[in-house]
Amino acid sequence: MKIPYEWDYIREVQKSSTFDLTNHTWLPWDRLITYLSYEAMKNSMRKQKVKKAVVFEGSTLDGIDLKATIREYSKGKDEVYVRDFSKENVREVNPFDGYPIVWILQTGEHRGAEWSVLYEPFSYMEKYIRNKEHAKNVKKDQGSYMVAIISYGHRERKSSVLSMNSEITTEYCHGILSFQPICWTNKQYARWAELTGYKRNPFCEISFIGNGISGKLDALYRKRLGVEIKELDWATTLILFALPFSKDVLTVVIPDDYRIDGVVYEKAKKCGVEICTSSLSAFSREEIERLSLCYLVPTIVHDPECIYSEEIEKATGELQTDNIHLVPQPVLDFGNEMI
Repeated sequence: MKIPYEWDYIREVQKSSTFDLTNHTWLPWDRLITYLSYEAMKNSMRKQKVKKAVVFEGSTLDGIDLKATIREYSKGKDEVYVRDFSKENVREVNPFDGYPIVWILQTGEHRGAEWSVLYEPFSYMEKYIRNKEHAKNVKKDQGSYMVAIISYGHRERKSSVLSMNSEITTEYCHGILSFQPICWTNKQYARWAELTGYKRNPFCEISFIGNGISGKLDALYRKRLGVEIKELDWATTLILFALPFSKDVLTVVIPDDYRIDGVVYEKAKKCGVEICTSSLSAFSREEIERLSLCYLVPTIVHDPECIYSEEIEKATGELQTDNIHLVPQPVLDFGNEMI
């Protein structure tokens, strides 16, 4: 598909901006991590203990449920209820409940690895925001950018034959923290931010973390968790980054031989969050290898969704329509309900 593009205008934007906000993660990768994350959340949440109040039938199970007993007594039911913790399968995962999600792909030390942050600018979402006044206050109090992904890995910038001498940045990820389905459109990001009360993502100004570069994200996590990011190993730090923005459950995908540091469970208890794990071995080697390889590429259009030039497809060997069949329907449909 041929798409008209105002090259001169984009050149001026690039010259006037320190950060090239026309770059975006490659859409086939967005769809892949969304699909794999959805599957991982289903696997981990099957392990989550679900509390039920059931009528006493001779066994106290996990103890008498006083609240349920009193509630039902007020309705005229003279029965004693007990707590029953059972593990139930979760057939459908609600995106609200499963995110954020952490992927620990390659454990150990990695010399030269660095932190990377992917932002969704408020300006991309603003026209889809319903409560403009509330959004304005969030932007003023916290910052103009919503953090979508935090990753840890090695970056490599390659000159390419793309127009304007643009570069494709390749990141070899050892760990990834995704705060929501990354394949969403700007409208869906806006809907997510509003429905979650702007509490499931960090909001800040452009900022780096780690590697001696102090930014507002460092201060945010220091305030929320009391953690200095340099004091712990990168994998533990990545998991801790997710905790303040988790709802009830935090899914962490880990290798079979990896043990989560006790400080994570300590902080999770204070946050009221349960850590649920899923194994990397549940996925194929090819899926994990492709997940660990993330491309940051220039876009032609970013609204209502990202569109890339054919040159990107040739450079990566993938079509921008690849993996669309993998994305679960509830994720595709999110935010498209009638107003």
